[in-house]
Amino acid sequence: MTHRNHVLISTASLLLLAGCGGGGATTPGLTLSPVFPRATVGAPGTSAQFNTEPSAAVTSWSWSFGAGGTVANPNVPAPTVQLGAAGTYNGSVTATTADGDSETQNFTYTIAPVNAPATLATYPFEITDGEPIEPFIVVHQGVFWVCSSDPVTRELRIAQATTAAPSSAADWARHTLSETSPIRFSTTMMVFDGRLTAVLISKTGEVQIARALVATPTQSSDWEVLTLGNAGNDAADVFVIEHLGRLTVGWWGGDPANPTPVELRRALTADPHDVSDWASFVLDATANHYPVDLAILNDRLVVSYAAANGAPKIAISKGAQTLSAADFTFHSPDPDPNVDGPDAHLGVVRDRLIFLYHQDTGTLTCARALVPLPDSADDYQIHAVDTGARPTARNAIAVIDDRLAFSYINTNTRTLRVIRARSVSPSVASDWEIREADASPETGRYSGIVASSSHIGVIYMDETNSQLKFALGEGRW
Repeated sequence: MTHRNHVLISTASLLLLAGCGGGGATTPGLTLSPVFPRATVGAPGTSAQFNTEPSAAVTSWSWSFGAGGTVANPNVPAPTVQLGAAGTYNGSVTATTADGDSETQNFTYTIAPVNAPATLATYPFEITDGEPIEPFIVVHQGVFWVCSSDPVTRELRIAQATTAAPSSAADWARHTLSETSPIRFSTTMMVFDGRLTAVLISKTGEVQIARALVATPTQSSDWEVLTLGNAGNDAADVFVIEHLGRLTVGWWGGDPANPTPVELRRALTADPHDVSDWASFVLDATANHYPVDLAILNDRLVVSYAAANGAPKIAISKGAQTLSAADFTFHSPDPDPNVDGPDAHLGVVRDRLIFLYHQDTGTLTCARALVPLPDSADDYQIHAVDTGARPTARNAIAVIDDRLAFSYINTNTRTLRVIRARSVSPSVASDWEIREADASPETGRYSGIVASSSHIGVIYMDETNSQLKFALGEGRW
């Protein structure tokens, strides 16, 4: 795969809005994609890298950024711009081929500061009797919802915040979903078609999906439970996502000593109620470890997991159809065998895939795609984010206002950390802001992060007393 231009924005906390206009002399045979980035991405005094995708081979480039930014070399495919004073400015790019065909595209970009991050307040939050098992947090109807399995009864517990800014454990209502089989390990929750949907793996390996029958479930009878299949007694992680109006569930067989399959189930209808409403197939028969993560990239389904050698592996659907492994392409963003494939997470920011994972050394690492549809390690920019990181949750990643946020445990400090990217396309460690969400010793296992329209919520476990905690952000950060 040949790429003529790569998109990078190496900037700290800033914002840049690039839109396309018409403009310039256009010769048939050469077109340019909208200039990237196309929204606020940087602050005065920082830098940003622009690009556009041409439809043919380009031999010369000429960029102009008006009074808003200065560039050392405007005659390259992806110039880095030093941003000046806050404001909105006009720019243009002209590309020319060896045959003399040219295309000029006008765009605007905005330079603006980023608000300082909010301070997080934390408090104990009891949803289960004893140590909770991998809690999961989502936003539904403007408030936070949390699910987790009880360590004793193995029932699925659901908690709903009764206010948009829950400030204590008293601000939550709880109920138990007893229709599911006893849960072994993993639960995941999302909102689909205006209703909550939870997926779990039972102690006997059954993969079950629970869908709320009402908009605001308050009791067990408000749910419908369906068994999709059996993943085996060692099955570990399970995920669910919406893809083109259909639910897709993925899981891994769960035997780290032997390669085991990554399997997918795709709903054949928008409202599945029976196992016959689902298609099933093995995506990869030789996966190494959990977790399986799912994302949507340019209407394509993306699945991440660990390959047989432990390196992270990504499968991207070729189109809308996702009914067999033949419908996917496969690649590794980082084929380094020292990479620890487990605990890897997918995010998508402005049509670019971002993959966060940790190496054997404990380094939290970011692989950011440089092109809309990556298909090899060459299509990624890789950089270290933090040392001593050990992300251990399935919803530890969130996209908040076009910037990636992540929660994890730091094995050096044993504290819960929350990071967020200062730009839409982080490329170095300084492009991330790291904060201690809870500095108490031994916190941070099983963390998850999500944002409502007005607040950030983090759910995690304090390992000193096996107590679940909730951290409320004062604003969207």
